[in-house]
Parts: sequence; C-alpha cells; structure tokens
Amino acid sequence: MAAGQIIGLTRNKWGPQLKSINRLIVLICLAYTSNAIALSAADQQHLFDRLSFGQSAHPELDLSNKNRSEAVSLLLDSIDSTISVEPPGWIAYTLGPVDKDLPLSKEAFRKYSNNRNKIRRTHKKELKAWWLRQIHESESPVAERLVLFWQNYFTTQIQPLPTASMSWDQQLTLRRHVAVNYRALLRDMNKDPALLWFLDNHLNSKKSPNENYARELLELYSLGEGHFSEQDVKELARVMTGAGVDRKTWQYKFEPGRHDMDEKSIFSSTGKLRPSDVTDIILMQDRAKKYLVERLWLEFVSLALDGKAIDELSNTFEAAGYELRPLLHALFNHPRFWDKKNRLTLYKSPIELVISTHLKLDLPILDHNRVVDDLAAMGQELFQPPTVGGWPVGQKWMDSTRLAKRHQYLLDLDQAFAKDSELEFQLK
Repeated sequence: MAAGQIIGLTRNKWGPQLKSINRLIVLICLAYTSNAIALSAADQQHLFDRLSFGQSAHPELDLSNKNRSEAVSLLLDSIDSTISVEPPGWIAYTLGPVDKDLPLSKEAFRKYSNNRNKIRRTHKKELKAWWLRQIHESESPVAERLVLFWQNYFTTQIQPLPTASMSWDQQLTLRRHVAVNYRALLRDMNKDPALLWFLDNHLNSKKSPNENYARELLELYSLGEGHFSEQDVKELARVMTGAGVDRKTWQYKFEPGRHDMDEKSIFSSTGKLRPSDVTDIILMQDRAKKYLVERLWLEFVSLALDGKAIDELSNTFEAAGYELRPLLHALFNHPRFWDKKNRLTLYKSPIELVISTHLKLDLPILDHNRVVDDLAAMGQELFQPPTVGGWPVGQKWMDSTRLAKRHQYLLDLDQAFAKDSELEFQLK
C-alpha cells in the first residue's frame, strides 16, 4: 500500500494511531528517496569539503551517479593511511640522551650538546615539511583528513619532545588505527611515548605521583570536562605510575619498581590496577562513547551539538564494538550531516585552506618549509598545536591577524600563478 493511501486512512476512527504510523512511513519514504537520488554537484562538494580537502582530483573517487549512502561508502572504502611520501632519512636512527660521561672538555661538550640540539630542531622542521607533503600528495585524502583529526584529538607538541622520532612513531600509531577500532587506538595511545612524555607521565612514580597525564586523558582524550572527579584523577595517576619512556630507544617502557602496587579505586573499578587496565575502565563509562561522537560531530557536522543525534550515533558505536567504520558511515549518512542548515557553517583550518586551494588549482607546493611557516602564521603549526587543548576551532581561526595571513597567502599564490601562466604563454 502506498504511503499516500495509508495517509488517507487517518480519517477513520484509528486516526490518532495511524497519524503516528503515517509520519514514520513518510519519513522513511523521504529518507529512502533522498538516499536513492544521485548526488547533486552541491552534495558532492559538501561531502568532499567535510571528508577530505575539497573536490577530489582522484578519478577513483568519482561520485557521479552515486547516491548519498553509496558516495559515503566509496569515500570510506578509499581510506588507505599508507605513507606514500618518503620520510626524512634520519627516521632510520634515533638520537639517544647525551652521555655526560664522555671524555670531552667542557668546551667540547658544550659544542657537542649544541650541535645535537641543532640536529633535533632540524629534524622537527623536516618532519613538519614531510607531513605537509604527505597530506598534499596522498592518494587517499580521506585518510589524511582523519589522521589530521586524530592528531588534534590526542594533542601532542613536538617541541618539548627529546626527539622528533617520537612524533613520527605517534603518527604511525594513528595511521594504523585511523578508521579501525577505537578501543585498540585508545589502548595504544595510552602507551604512546610522545603523549606520555609531553604530559609528564615519564615522571610519574609511586614516590612522586604526577597527575598531568591522568587529568588530560580524562578531560581531553576520553570523557570531557565535568565527567570525572579530582579523586578520579588522583587514582588514575596512581594507576599510571611506572608507565614511561626508555631514554635509549624512546619507546614505551613500564617500570614495575616505579609503579604503585597498592589497591586503587577509579569510577566503579577497584583493585591493584595497572596501566593496561585503563582502556577498559574508561570504556565502561557511558560518557566515553558520547565524547568521541561529540568531537567528530564538531569536526565534521556542526559546531552546535544535537543531543538526540549524539545518543543515536553513540549507541550505534557501542553496538559495533567501538569499530570506527560503522560510526563514520552512520555519521556521514545522518540527516543532520546533509541538512542545508549545516552546510558552509564550519571554518576551514589553515591546512584545509592551503591543501584544498592547491588541489583545486592543481598547483604544486614548491617550498614546503616556507608553507609550514605560513601555516604557523595562520595559527596551525604542524605537530605543534598552541595548547594542550589543540588548535583553534570555529571562528577562532578568524581573528584579524590570522585572517590577514590567509589573505596574504592566497594573494601570493595568485601572483605566482599569474607569473607562471604569463611565462608559459611567452614560451609558446
């Protein structure tokens, strides 16, 4: 029976009940019709703007004749976080700590230490340029967009780290889990040397508990502000004692002698808890699934949260065993994602602006180091968010200084493009 015929039945004595049924059927029909129709040019642009870096130049991501669900599936199927740009050569080795027992004079040791510090700074600069190039040249822009999200989710600054290789290793971890399983990602990030070092957990011991990492793990990486107590922070810090970094390899190292072996109690879990227990403790909190969904919503849908939609997506996420692919598919197929009210409402970050501009105009990035500096001037220094809370969001990108830097970058790019076009015309 057609939806219109069923609607007609609402005039009989079963009217009130059937009206409710009819509304549901109409909504289902509308949703089915919307999903069955091929994407318009505006729909395609919206999808590319949110999931990658603007209209894709990759022919395998052609969305012609695809409906919304098919288009989302195609883009998610395209995710390949494999690194295609050759990393800096120093990745093959690491700089260990300075050996103060070396048979060097004070002056020789001073120069030796200074040279090592220069090398460290150079490595960090080269890694930033490498990441910019990887984002720009990758065959999987959706993967790069998600890596960017996770890099700002598990916020880490490269400057305080003793070696750039720690940021490299962290990026590898994020790429391995980019759209796979959140439980596995959270588990591995809880052992990430860069994160632990940046937030001082390498200093966390039973004799001198350090709460920095425990606090940010709850507030920024799993539950959100207001969803834990100070006692939870203190207990979690005790759980994380001994979880540190090997100063020779810069890899994760758990030191039992520094770990508090006594009983701890955090949320509803009590016992002689260890760092390996943390992921399960966090995911037992109902808030954990919602926090990630909220962060994804703010990043890809709207700066205004929708409580009902968040609940729906959170339940989908939990039912899927914290698999990320089903969550992303549900998020990007949600009616609110496609709602015209939510289009053109998010502000491009500097890296999104730069990459989308170069891709749309098919322009190479000639000097990656310079563009890294330009991005920093716009407020987004790669591997170096300004605070532990990450890079700015929304309108915060658009203060007068940053807006002027954006304008200048586009103006310089336009002038360079005009000169190249003029030279090409003259050569012909």
